[in-house]
Amino acid sequence: MKRRDFTLSALAPLLLSACGGGSDDPAPTFPPGPKADAADALKRATHYMDDTVSYQGGYVWSYSPDLKQTFGEMEAYRTMCWIQPPGTPSVGHVYLDAYHATGDERHWRAAERTATAIMAAQHSSGGWNYIHDFAGEASLKKWYDTIGKNGWRLEEFQHYYGNATFDDAGTAVASQFLLRMYLEKRDARYLP
Repeated sequence: MKRRDFTLSALAPLLLSACGGGSDDPAPTFPPGPKADAADALKRATHYMDDTVSYQGGYVWSYSPDLKQTFGEMEAYRTMCWIQPPGTPSVGHVYLDAYHATGDERHWRAAERTATAIMAAQHSSGGWNYIHDFAGEASLKKWYDTIGKNGWRLEEFQHYYGNATFDDAGTAVASQFLLRMYLEKRDARYLP
């Protein structure tokens, strides 16, 4: 065993307990102060994003304040999620980061819902398209025929091909997020 590996393995339990790790408490509490205030604000933000903003765990890039208009690279239906960053997988990564920062299971549950949306959007070939419509293929085709066809210099949205793509990191970031989900708790649902 290398000296570095030995040192890390010997110090890991001490460091874990010093950092508050190893607890069975699903939602650790922080002493009153800025850290507790930040953890509480983060939990409220996760609750709002997951329960109010998302559509079945999926996200687009931006929303009007009343959530009546949604946008990815172009205007989107409320029933759509954008896979291309900074869409659904990017939000999932934020939830996992929040879970790691706080240990609060609320962030994990939001990440699970986001992962479920990403798995629903996965193409049969194994990759992802830029967008997914939870309302079904007919709704997605209507979007391509009305909104997408007007995408000047966005040729990928002017015709519906029913394909997955490696363009713009959509497939890569979705795969990375699902891999992180698997590695977190070794849940086989997130394996290919």
